[in-house]
Amino acid sequence: MGSEIALKVNDLSWQYGGALSSFQIRSLSLELFEQECLVLLGSSGCGKTTILKLIAGLLSPLSGQIQLSGTDIAHVAPERRGIGMIFQQPLLFPHMTVAENVAFPLKMQGMGRKQRQQSAREWLAQVGLVDYEERMPHSLSGGQQQRVSLARAFSQQPKLMLLDEPFSALDPISRAEMRELFRGIRKKHKIPTIFVTHDREEAFELSDRIAVIADGRIEQLGKPHELYDRPNSLYIARLLGIANIFQCKNSSGWFELPVSWQQSIPPIQGDRLLLRPEWITLKPWQDSSMLEQVEPKVKGRIIDLKHRPGLMHGTVKLSESPLEIEITYNPSQSFHVGDEVAIHVDPRGWRFISTE
Repeated sequence: MGSEIALKVNDLSWQYGGALSSFQIRSLSLELFEQECLVLLGSSGCGKTTILKLIAGLLSPLSGQIQLSGTDIAHVAPERRGIGMIFQQPLLFPHMTVAENVAFPLKMQGMGRKQRQQSAREWLAQVGLVDYEERMPHSLSGGQQQRVSLARAFSQQPKLMLLDEPFSALDPISRAEMRELFRGIRKKHKIPTIFVTHDREEAFELSDRIAVIADGRIEQLGKPHELYDRPNSLYIARLLGIANIFQCKNSSGWFELPVSWQQSIPPIQGDRLLLRPEWITLKPWQDSSMLEQVEPKVKGRIIDLKHRPGLMHGTVKLSESPLEIEITYNPSQSFHVGDEVAIHVDPRGWRFISTE
């Protein structure tokens, strides 16, 4: 990631609807660095796509600046901004061949016929579509069509790439392949990029930084591990998959947690305690060696188990409330619904946030 600023959005505002029912982007500011991939992450309707459309010029702001390479483009026509954009649907020209689709923006840039044909072939090779030049879009799978869309957008060598949930309509295997392909293209061509998604796994895999969007504003912005390690709100914690959230009180220091855990907590710094699953250890309750060596611990009963590749995700019923557990699968140590278990939380995993 470069240190130079590629895109600077300053005090951007926009509104849809009237006084009784409206949605607003309020004084939004952000910076995108050269070679960086910034992911806008948030639930449906939070404003991610609206922000992307304002940057692309598909919507006009009420106020604010959008500077690309130092030039304010807030009121420049979309086709003159030097921005490439990829949507959830590939939006290929149905009457053009695959090669013609990739070459079309190069034709609009004034590139000669032979040169753009050569460029189209090279880009189709980069996205794994060698020998697909003469195919028509309707003969391609959804994943193949989106590969053509990637080639078409990147072939222009835009100053900025904008992607609006481009892989969300694909099946899981195709989606994983497209993520890896996208990462490879970005690594090679280093075009600054803003990527919109509601999928936290996708956000963590593709981003250099993540901006969590809520109600038309940036709730928190930082590197993926910073957000996951220290979310600053309940909304972000839940969005990032942290299910174990317990109430506490600064005044008396009590928690909705087993007594044995209360004795080891660090100084209270908020009114909610977050426990991420990876900081939690699960052992059979009858394992006496675990009981002797590990403190603090508490007894629970497994009430649900889900198997994932290489992992087990489960819910353990404590005396007060359920606790989400995620552990690495170990064939020599199996767990079942109904098992009594000893649970230990590593004190390094205590995280507090304030909601008051």
